[in-house]
Amino acid sequence: MRAWIDWAAEDAKTSSPKSKKEDWLVNLDRYVGEYLTRLLYENPVPFKVRSAAYQVLKTTKGVSDLGQVKDPLDRPGQKVALPTLEQKSTVLKEQFIVDTKTMTLLAHYVDLQDGGKQLAGKSGVETYKVGWTDDKPAVPAAG
Repeated sequence: MRAWIDWAAEDAKTSSPKSKKEDWLVNLDRYVGEYLTRLLYENPVPFKVRSAAYQVLKTTKGVSDLGQVKDPLDRPGQKVALPTLEQKSTVLKEQFIVDTKTMTLLAHYVDLQDGGKQLAGKSGVETYKVGWTDDKPAVPAAG
């Protein structure tokens, strides 16, 4: 994570010459939380790895356990919130619902605001169905 921060801080200087590594380090725990949640849905990883990622996520500084809830598809899970990210007038809040039996992500909530106004198309909820299949990929219907 620190290597990524080194790269990101250096890359940020191309568009914001006054940016410093400290601007990124202040959000280290949030970035750790973001990457841990990805292990719960992005890559096919063993249960033990997902379980360990969830345990680390819960103990990451600034991560809040919001208790047992149901996702928009009425599936039960544990809701956690990442530390709020605030930069200038932009505020990003993210919450996740995790199925603690399978250690997979059920839902991801995003609330992105700029100047106190929610950004359309950047806020909302995504639901996930994680698992193995032998089905061929299909293009979703336009809706």
